[in-house]
Amino acid sequence: MFVFNRSRKVATAGREVQKGEPLKFHPGLINQLKDYQDKIYADFKVLSLAVKSRDDTSLEGFLLAFKKVWHSYLMEKNVKLYSYLKHSASLNAQQVMDVNGTRAKSNQLTRKLNRFLAAYIIDGKLDFRHSSFESLEHSLNDLGDELIASMRLERARLFPIYQNCAN
Repeated sequence: MFVFNRSRKVATAGREVQKGEPLKFHPGLINQLKDYQDKIYADFKVLSLAVKSRDDTSLEGFLLAFKKVWHSYLMEKNVKLYSYLKHSASLNAQQVMDVNGTRAKSNQLTRKLNRFLAAYIIDGKLDFRHSSFESLEHSLNDLGDELIASMRLERARLFPIYQNCAN
């Protein structure tokens, strides 16, 4: 039997939360996201060097490490930052446009990175059956430029909007 109740309470972390309660602002979130971005950039550089040197013994580990950090970053950004900005923040029209534009570009990059990772990691292992080092290097170079541009855009537009919500 289904029961519909608007004021249903949910127990989380030892306290009751009223459903519909505003999302929480996380003061350290921007620094955490910047740390993730720095790690993503560092992992991407190591990955690029491994591809340039044709180091297939280390490449699998580098790809998996990059994938792990990338997905952790996306989770934090989507769950905490975008959710808060969309549902709890009071934004003006320009800020809404900046958030939506930044998110659209981020989603586009995410789809490309996920396709890239899926093309070279099959069942958790490096797989070159359908490609080569040359195609990997070409894809990686294209993605690198977009990745850097996306992170710069987030730091310039998105992060300040979130930080201003604390005021």
